[in-house]
Amino acid sequence: GSLHSLRELYLFENTLSGPFPLLPDSMFDVRLYKNNLYGLLPDSWPQKMSILQINHNKLSGPINSIYQVSTLRIVELHRNEFNGTVSAHFGSLEDLNTLTLHKNNLSGSIPDDVCALRKGLLLRETNKLSRLSADCLPSPNTPKVQCSPAFLFEEVCCTECHE
Repeated sequence: GSLHSLRELYLFENTLSGPFPLLPDSMFDVRLYKNNLYGLLPDSWPQKMSILQINHNKLSGPINSIYQVSTLRIVELHRNEFNGTVSAHFGSLEDLNTLTLHKNNLSGSIPDDVCALRKGLLLRETNKLSRLSADCLPSPNTPKVQCSPAFLFEEVCCTECHE
């Protein structure tokens, strides 16, 4: 059968194993968390996707292909094996309200453009970044990801820091 009109994929907390699947363009909501998916993320994504929950897998490589989807609201990537840095392009996701990055192998700093989304929350704008987690606690000496005060306000950009 054809899955070209599939909008929601809820296969979380299973024992699915294998590489990350190619998703049809119609996909809106992807919940594949707590499985055994491994390998790299695809280079292209469904352009109307709003929810991407792929945490608690064994996915690896860079995460920066995800920011291509301007409609994302929830992106949960924690507890995988992703590496590289967080692109400033994530700051262009105007509807993003959750971005979880902790328990990966990411490095560098959370870009100011991403922290600026937190500024919108403090100004009581709707649909702004209310949850941002990263490995920003010292472990053992320095954090893997720097989550310093955002350039527009004096609070730390991340809402949750992990080792």
